[in-house]
Amino acid sequence: MKLKYKISLILSIVMVFFGVLSVDVSTAAGTASFSLSPSSGSYNINTNFTVTVYENSGSDAVSAVEADLAYDQAKLQFVSTDTSTSAFDVSSVSSGGSGYVNFQRSKTGTLTGNQIVGKVTFKALLGSGTTSVTFAPSSAISTSGNTNIWDELTTGGTYTMTTPAPVSDSSPSVGTTSSSSPSAGSVAKSKPSSTTADSSSGAEAEKNNSSESVVANNDSTSTSYLVSVKIVNSKGKPQVGIDVALGSNYAKTDSTGVASFSGITPGSYKVNVQGGKIMGDSTIVVDGTKSTKQVQHFELKLKAVLGLPILLEVGGGIVLVIIIGYLLLHKTSFRQMLGKLSGKSSVPDKHPAPTSTVFSGSVIQPTVVSTEANVKESKLQSY
Repeated sequence: MKLKYKISLILSIVMVFFGVLSVDVSTAAGTASFSLSPSSGSYNINTNFTVTVYENSGSDAVSAVEADLAYDQAKLQFVSTDTSTSAFDVSSVSSGGSGYVNFQRSKTGTLTGNQIVGKVTFKALLGSGTTSVTFAPSSAISTSGNTNIWDELTTGGTYTMTTPAPVSDSSPSVGTTSSSSPSAGSVAKSKPSSTTADSSSGAEAEKNNSSESVVANNDSTSTSYLVSVKIVNSKGKPQVGIDVALGSNYAKTDSTGVASFSGITPGSYKVNVQGGKIMGDSTIVVDGTKSTKQVQHFELKLKAVLGLPILLEVGGGIVLVIIIGYLLLHKTSFRQMLGKLSGKSSVPDKHPAPTSTVFSGSVIQPTVVSTEANVKESKLQSY
């Protein structure tokens, strides 16, 4: 029974040791929100339009904000940002391009309610179709205690791109002319009217323009999505600053281990991570039946690489478990175990023999006093 108890105790220690290594922490969404104004509109090709970014924390006091916008760079072009009207007076980052716009701002003190973060100006690149601007998962609305209270709703705005109607070039209509013969009674002949030819060519041009418009519209209506790929290690810890490739698209993981992609069309994509290998299947499928306003989330785990730190950590744990098991099974102390391993007994004799110093001339000779007779003899010799 004692042996079984000790074995079960050792197994419990092993389970606790390796269980601690795989603890994962998650966070819950808050109540503060982001919004864009206007959230919709119609804009001609090659024209600029500006949207304002708002955060609304309600009655909760906040002191910092990070608004990360994602847009389809095949349909919109980043032009500029403007933070002159921002309620957050300290600027850290205000930039854009390559499908993303980033605002990082803070406040001396705190703010509540609906506040302006900044403005961003885009240029419409297409003459038809719609496109969306959404908030990336890396966005945050933080309290003075550095707690993110964003509700994680990524909906931003949806905008329509149009082509202005062509300006008609009106010219005087050409009428009929007659050429009369000087001879009396001749019948006047009229030249063919050019109005009929102009009408025919105009109808043909309208038909061609209509066909081109349909083709352009079909090209621009391809559905695209915002995709986030979270990279964690074998213990579930987010990996920060890693380059991630999603097909031909590239992004770097943020502080939460998330790489964000925009303008991703439905289909299967192979995910590659710089300097690591994905555990299991590294292919993700972007679902084309979902709403384009909904971010499609994926999480991939990296294979564990047995580097020196991991080997030392695991090896040290195994050695510790073996030592504890040995001590429990043999009922010995750590000091005694070290003595046995070194080949010397570190435990003193239970009854050591007393010694006595005997003076023989000028030489001091230690002798073992084992009996009372020996004690008396040594006294006589000392005289």
